Amino acid sequence: MIRCAGGKSAWAAVPITHQNNEGILLSRNGTGQVTGLELVRHPQNGDTELQFKCAGIQLLSSGAARALALKLDEKIQKGEVRKYADLVLGEIIDQHRMVLCSLNGMQWAEVDDLDDYQYAKQLFSG
Repeated sequence: MIRCAGGKSAWAAVPITHQNNEGILLSRNGTGQVTGLELVRHPQNGDTELQFKCAGIQLLSSGAARALALKLDEKIQKGEVRKYADLVLGEIIDQHRMVLCSLNGMQWAEVDDLDDYQYAKQLFSG
């Protein structure tokens, strides 16, 4: 990811598939920068610019990390404590550009609950 980022902030993602097409979805422009994101709770039909699923890994420059911390503090002060951090990060991508690093072809697993954890254990044990 560090190599992919080239000294910039980066967001790891995988191309969406029929089985993997909900959650935080991302779009990128022709130069590889993340240009948009959306929380998608229902499967996509393919008619979208959101072509990548967030893998839950970000590499932030010190400036982007400070901006995210300030934005998170602001949300907490307003009582907005149930918002995904990825969505808050999306609010600063216009000021702190992020490169999309595709994990296509790499093993990865999203772990949100015990079932996901069990799946990840099986995936990475063999």
